[in-house]
Amino acid sequence: MKKSVTIFMITIMTIIAGCSHSNTIKSQEGQIEKSKEYLVTFDKQTDLKLIKQLKLKVIKKYKYFPIILASLNEKQYKQLKLSSEIRAIEPNKTLHSNSIDNKKNETKNINQNFQTTYRGKGVKIAILDSGIDINHSDLNIKDTISFIPNSSSSTDETGHGTHVAGIIGAQDNKIGITGISPDADLYGLKVLNNSNIGKNSSLLSAIEWSIDSDVDIIHMSFSSKKFSEAVSTAIKTAYKKNIVMVASAGNEGLYLKESITYPGAYDEVIAVGSIDSKNKRSMFSSVGKQLEIMALGEKVYSTEPNNKYGERDGTSMAAPYVTGVCALLKEKYNDISNKEIRNQLRKTAIPLGDKFLYGNGLINPDKLLN
Repeated sequence: MKKSVTIFMITIMTIIAGCSHSNTIKSQEGQIEKSKEYLVTFDKQTDLKLIKQLKLKVIKKYKYFPIILASLNEKQYKQLKLSSEIRAIEPNKTLHSNSIDNKKNETKNINQNFQTTYRGKGVKIAILDSGIDINHSDLNIKDTISFIPNSSSSTDETGHGTHVAGIIGAQDNKIGITGISPDADLYGLKVLNNSNIGKNSSLLSAIEWSIDSDVDIIHMSFSSKKFSEAVSTAIKTAYKKNIVMVASAGNEGLYLKESITYPGAYDEVIAVGSIDSKNKRSMFSSVGKQLEIMALGEKVYSTEPNNKYGERDGTSMAAPYVTGVCALLKEKYNDISNKEIRNQLRKTAIPLGDKFLYGNGLINPDKLLN
């Protein structure tokens, strides 16, 4: 009797163990089949045959870049890795804004401290950000487009993009402030969501739109700490189209270690650092060999949603000053190349000290334009 009980118990344990083992396999299979979003950069051109062969689920195929946004499972990922036609496969990384909300109201720096007859007329500027409040009475926005997945709304919920837009091109209408290039054509391309966070895939779509729309300047006041082959490819393509690209250098601070964030760290992009009203580097402003030029980025007063105004700090606030000045130079010399604009910015800048901390120095619009 005892022997029968023992055999019965062993049988039960074997069945239980077998069930547990099959669940583990099922779980492992589930992991293998689970798909994630990746940006796949081809070496020369997008291989449609390879996509079909591997049965890839393509979310977006980009027009000007040999890149697709695809949902890949582990098997597909490994198969693509083995292909000689693939330059890079990377997760769809995140971006975030480069501003620091400033609640103090001690000093208002409007950033317009030079006289010029140029106003940015006829220059098209794409502001890649959190959207822009198109109903603000001090802004004249040509169009706004959302590149946020599953959202057609380009409303600016955080105020970041609206603040940036005011620095670049607030109207000369005796209301509030006047931007650096008030007659420029501004386009609000929403790539950051309502938490000021975005994806590289949205950035690629916005750059694609900018190329399609023949914009002169792409402005980017956001950052990522990681290099992206896909974004680098898109930016190189835009640069070859003679588009000027300006970005915030980042708010990572540091003195002895490089801290410039992307897209500012890409060679084709003008990375802008922040100084205070005394021309001293802001403690938060990123440093490094990619740093190109400095502008005011502390207590900057500009437009906010719902017809309001406010102050913000950050390299996000310094970069649009440079974008505005580039628009003035582009108006003066309509056929000037993006390379020559960068050369002139460097040549005319006012040296402030160590290039690692200050780049070529403070932007000097008076000398640049005159």
